[in-house]
Amino acid sequence: MLGIKRKKLALTLLLALMGAGYFGAFSQLELISPLKSYLTLVPVQVGVLIYLLYLRRGDRPAEPTQFPVEHSAEHS
Repeated sequence: MLGIKRKKLALTLLLALMGAGYFGAFSQLELISPLKSYLTLVPVQVGVLIYLLYLRRGDRPAEPTQFPVEHSAEHS
């Protein structure tokens, strides 16, 4: 359990440092204001998309479900 906490802490610190670097880099750029605002939020949107896809992937069963094929008397 301690390993999971360390991994989560390391991931959180890595994401925080990357975010601070990203926002710091964009604060130095000379772009028009609406473009700068949009480009600043792109990584947040991508991160949310990846997270939601990860959650959706986790809801699936481990193996594909095999549904039994029903044979009707009409086709026999």
